[in-house]
Amino acid sequence: MRGEPENLAPSGGGEEPRQQQHRSNARRPPFPAAGTTTAASLAAAALARPAAGTTTAATAASLAAAALARGRLAATARAAAARLIDAAAARLDAAVAAGPAALRLTPRFFEAGWGDLNVVDLGGDALLAAAAAAADRSPSARAAAVPRHDPAAWYGPAAAAIPALAPAWKRLRAHPATPAGTALFEASFPTPAGGRVYDALPLESRTARAWLLVPEGGQAAGGCVVHLPGTGDQGLGRRLALAAPLAAAPSPPAPIAAIILESPFYGARRPPSQVGAKLGRVSDLLALGRATVEEALALLAWAAGGGGSTAAAAQHAFPRLGVCGLSMGGVHAGMVAGLAPGPLGCAALLAPRSAAAAFCDGALWPATAWRPLTAPSDGARRDVLATVLAAAAGGGAARAAEKVLAAVAAGAWPLGRGGQGGALLPAAAGAPAGPRDAARAALAHVLETYTDVTRLPPPAVPSAAIVVGARADAYVARASVAELAAHWPGAEVRWVPGGHVSAYLTQGDAFRSAIRDCLERVPPLPGREGESLGGKDNKLDKKSVFYG
Repeated sequence: MRGEPENLAPSGGGEEPRQQQHRSNARRPPFPAAGTTTAASLAAAALARPAAGTTTAATAASLAAAALARGRLAATARAAAARLIDAAAARLDAAVAAGPAALRLTPRFFEAGWGDLNVVDLGGDALLAAAAAAADRSPSARAAAVPRHDPAAWYGPAAAAIPALAPAWKRLRAHPATPAGTALFEASFPTPAGGRVYDALPLESRTARAWLLVPEGGQAAGGCVVHLPGTGDQGLGRRLALAAPLAAAPSPPAPIAAIILESPFYGARRPPSQVGAKLGRVSDLLALGRATVEEALALLAWAAGGGGSTAAAAQHAFPRLGVCGLSMGGVHAGMVAGLAPGPLGCAALLAPRSAAAAFCDGALWPATAWRPLTAPSDGARRDVLATVLAAAAGGGAARAAEKVLAAVAAGAWPLGRGGQGGALLPAAAGAPAGPRDAARAALAHVLETYTDVTRLPPPAVPSAAIVVGARADAYVARASVAELAAHWPGAEVRWVPGGHVSAYLTQGDAFRSAIRDCLERVPPLPGREGESLGGKDNKLDKKSVFYG
């Protein structure tokens, strides 16, 4: 019929296609109502994927974790590199300290033995007695003397123990090491060290030599620092290189003048019998140290304008005073600061508490001749133990005496004599150590008695002291640096990378920063209160200071 749909099914198919279509339609879900499709699909999509904020947070957390991992890896790599560098620096220290002697290029330290250990008279030490009296904070002492932290103490009774100097400074013109904007002067003068120390010095060492580096043309000087040499520092050029940028600094900051002292047994003061810087006797080290300390104090008193007299004698315009030294020079700088009558900035650079740290435990022990030090008596045929105990018990050196006596009571001192060729033998229980160990113990007690900075009073202003140690120093243990700083309450400790030698070669800026910072913390001398390291009104009157 017209109007009915045409049956396209093949003949004989009957109703089967219609039934399959019906079953197929039955399996389909019912068609959703209008408007329901969009909501349902959006809901399903929302359930299928996280919210955009959640994705951002997860990504950020993942990135942060990756960054943290990379940071930890970088920190581990840096730490490993630092350890490698420190190890290399320590090996460099050992090579420089012991290599020349091991190759027989130079002799070892102390090949001539002990010498006369009674060279330093601690029992009659006028400087130590004056410093101890000035450091006494009892009411009666404060009423009787000017306290050390008062800058006027540089002209007080304690300063009278320092011999007055009148060095004849002569200008060194056209010296190649003189930086632009500075003037370099030289002076020689008899050493102020007297008594046993003077007698122990060779003829060449009895005349001191120093350089003075000041700003050129009357430019303001913010202060004056005495630079002391380290072990093996022959001549004055190395310390001039350290001091020159400070003296040539533009104003402000104010330039800092420098006095560079040559120690006995070094440079022009070295005796002909001595090869290089290797001291022949232990007593030479003691005489060198004591003479250096007395000469530095006399130069500081000159720079203060007092020289052991009164403030009316002041002719120089250095408002602040300081002392610095590298290695052994740092030990001597600490001694100078402890014995100075008044406030003094102190930069102890790569310095131990005592010389025992370097010779007995540090890099210098392989460069030391131990066989001559196995002798039980010194060069004057005095018993080593008796001499050290007597020295430690006198002159206010109670701290050193307590250390030595405690070591004897504990059996650490090599008390045994006789046997094994008369060498000093340790008293410790168990199998006796060899002669070299006994000699090291003996030298340690000698150096602890005569070179321990902590047996002296702290600096007058401990907060004006800065101790700089090297992280991988094979000469000076970190513990020795910490012990020195602990004796100076309020002192600052700074650490630089590298070892003793590498820090000396690469950390000049850090050392100069310590020198300037410690000098800034010193109160100005009387009459110069308005002057500062900013360079205000502290011009040097060279007509009254220099001639020749």
